[in-house]
Amino acid sequence: MHNVIILWGELGFGKTTLMLQCLWELIHDWPTILSFVLEPHVCSECGKTWDAKQPYVYELACPECLSKSITVSTIADALEYARQKWWVDPFPVDKKGYIKAFPTGQTFLVSPGKARGTITQKNPYLNFSFFELRKTIQSAVDTRIRLPAIGWDDVAVYFHRSNIQYMHPDVKNFFSRYSFVRQYVANLIITVPTIDFVPEQLALFCTADVLIDRRGQGDFDVKKSMRSFYGRQKSWQKSYDGQNTTWAPIKAEWFDAYEEIRHAHAVQAFEKPEEIFVTTMPKAQEFTPEESLLS
Repeated sequence: MHNVIILWGELGFGKTTLMLQCLWELIHDWPTILSFVLEPHVCSECGKTWDAKQPYVYELACPECLSKSITVSTIADALEYARQKWWVDPFPVDKKGYIKAFPTGQTFLVSPGKARGTITQKNPYLNFSFFELRKTIQSAVDTRIRLPAIGWDDVAVYFHRSNIQYMHPDVKNFFSRYSFVRQYVANLIITVPTIDFVPEQLALFCTADVLIDRRGQGDFDVKKSMRSFYGRQKSWQKSYDGQNTTWAPIKAEWFDAYEEIRHAHAVQAFEKPEEIFVTTMPKAQEFTPEESLLS
């Protein structure tokens, strides 16, 4: 069978954790599931490129630029250098955005040579942008490999809302042909805050959804197509209540790795939005006076 499973609910309730746990049940190898590595690293100051042997660390100090490092003694100074894209150690803010508690006399080493990892997708199982998902499915078709499961994480972040409402032709065309490619993917697991973010052509293939109503627990429903001989809508989907879904947290080592990969995508979304978002609608086609209906 082919399943499209939509995990949805309020932000911060664990949709991504559940998606990763589903992938774990089928693949059983965290480096394979995470799919991305952040190597090689490239220094923004001197341009040095090297494999730092830290595939899940996005930002590092460039060893060539450490001689230019200086020391500051206040959090305000450390944050100011961070805004200027210097490397700061220890970084004064934790993953939740709060200032860390430091002992009296704490100093911060700052260096102009901050190196960032390159986002490299090694495996197809975790996807963020529409372009990554399309490439993953296309590669499966080209190689005739049936993937046991792939995840499309947080469509609401990486998939432009206006292009769901008005449906960018690139997206519409791809999902209109989705029935041709579904034999190469056994399970597509999507996380969104509301189902409205899922492109309509793809939502038609939904076979189940999990409404996450609290952290670590969700309401699982199976979707079945129903036919109707009356009204505008000739067919519709009926939900059948299944067993509630529960899941446990992922080990910090691997969830931290996932967050570094997600952070790298977030940075790229600001700096290279054309590689993350379907950002613009295509230009209107120009017609000659002979072709125009208004001529």
